[in-house]
Amino acid sequence: AAGGRVHLVVAADTSEEADLGGDVVADKDAVRQLFQSNVPADRLTVTTIEGDRLSPQSVLGAVGALDVKRYEDSVVFYFTGHGAFDPDRGHFFALPRQTQLLRSELEMAIIRREPRTAVTITDCCAGGARYRGKGPMMSKPRPIPTVVSPLFRSLLFDRCGLVSISSSMPGEISLTRGDGKGSLFTYPFVGIVGRNARRPLGWDDLVVEVRSQVKRDFQQVTKGKGLDTTGDNRPDQHTQTVHALMITPALGLRVQQQGDQLKVTEVVPLSPAFHALLEVADVVLAINGAPLRTEEEFSAAVDRSPRTMTIRVRDHRTSEETQVQAHLNP
Repeated sequence: AAGGRVHLVVAADTSEEADLGGDVVADKDAVRQLFQSNVPADRLTVTTIEGDRLSPQSVLGAVGALDVKRYEDSVVFYFTGHGAFDPDRGHFFALPRQTQLLRSELEMAIIRREPRTAVTITDCCAGGARYRGKGPMMSKPRPIPTVVSPLFRSLLFDRCGLVSISSSMPGEISLTRGDGKGSLFTYPFVGIVGRNARRPLGWDDLVVEVRSQVKRDFQQVTKGKGLDTTGDNRPDQHTQTVHALMITPALGLRVQQQGDQLKVTEVVPLSPAFHALLEVADVVLAINGAPLRTEEEFSAAVDRSPRTMTIRVRDHRTSEETQVQAHLNP
């Protein structure tokens, strides 16, 4: 992981059809510059899709074309534009020419590349809708880094798994600032990440700080009156809540006690358990040499384990006992 690359895909709906103004352009440029200021050029690739070129095919094609080194490189996808939330299909992006792309479809495309860490950050609405398908202020140039910053190393290389962050909760509208500097989410996100570049924070820490700033800015932009999203002249949205759909935990393994055995019932994609090649239906026998019989013992063993964990399992296909190592997320 010490030599892994970061593959950044920036998708911005700057089309006339979207009618989102200069804030979207500012968001796109700010995110690109943020990564260029924290990751050396020889360890960073940036792919930008914008305007009329933006489509489900171009986004999925860009992800599929990334030269990802399995389990070592990290992939980050950022989207700014329109979006909505279907109660049955989940969050989706509304793209030019009335096309749509499910967030889950995009994330599965990234997961299939098997990166070390997959990050999806979206700045778009999550208001209710049905899924129908299957000139900004530029910042001054910043010095090109020679090493990955401590924060980006912590976020993208000292951990593995899936990180999925949205600018708003399901049912909420995401706002732009209206001053050409960017949106209510991306503007503070870029600023907070930039100010903490030398601190090895975790994704949870960033989400808490950005969520707090967005809530304050929402009150200022709406002058404390809230937002009318239904057109009945009565405010029904009184905040914008940055939402972490997924931040892979330390191990990413769920077990269930069945008789006197602990059977694996879930392995989070790209998690430490996934990289350790654990599979659903395997039986967990011991962690760090300590035998396990209950789910409570399993949880306690994970909580007190050092970063490198030894797991003894019985393979569900061969019934053979094997010992594997998992490197836990901080």
